[in-house]
Amino acid sequence: MIPLAGEEEAVFAVENKSVALPGRDIKIWIYRPNDQQHLPAVLYFHGGGFYKGSLDSHDRSLRQLANLSGIVVIAVDYRLAPEYRFPNGFNDCLDITKWVFNQAAALRINNHRIAVAGDSGGGTLATLVAAKVPNLVCQVLIYPATDPSFSTPSWKELADGPGWAIPKSYSGK
Repeated sequence: MIPLAGEEEAVFAVENKSVALPGRDIKIWIYRPNDQQHLPAVLYFHGGGFYKGSLDSHDRSLRQLANLSGIVVIAVDYRLAPEYRFPNGFNDCLDITKWVFNQAAALRINNHRIAVAGDSGGGTLATLVAAKVPNLVCQVLIYPATDPSFSTPSWKELADGPGWAIPKSYSGK
């Protein structure tokens, strides 16, 4: 997937940071499109079905996002399954989001203009975080799983598609 994002773009600055949270350290990468203070920010939760994907897998896309949008992008390296079962990854995303609000001044971002975004599993995590953090300005969801019933027409029609292993109890077969 990395080559699909094109060539790696230069961005004004990328800061690799480790955030100490109770019982764990979570890595984040902060992409700055310029040196302006108090820019809006978006926390980005990478996709990968909750068990793969990384800061590296989304680096090129997030560089482009920072450059094209002119906002600070904060990528979160949440813990993945199967080593870390739910809700560990969700808790990482939620706690980092709260941390960003609390550290907005030190991060030089506008704490009144913070959003969450993600693709696939990361989009699902962004949905869950948005339900718990009332001060977010928006959420950007890129093909998240938001219906755990597996009962929509598309789930039924594509249940045997490439990469899917939907339990028979869910797909009705």
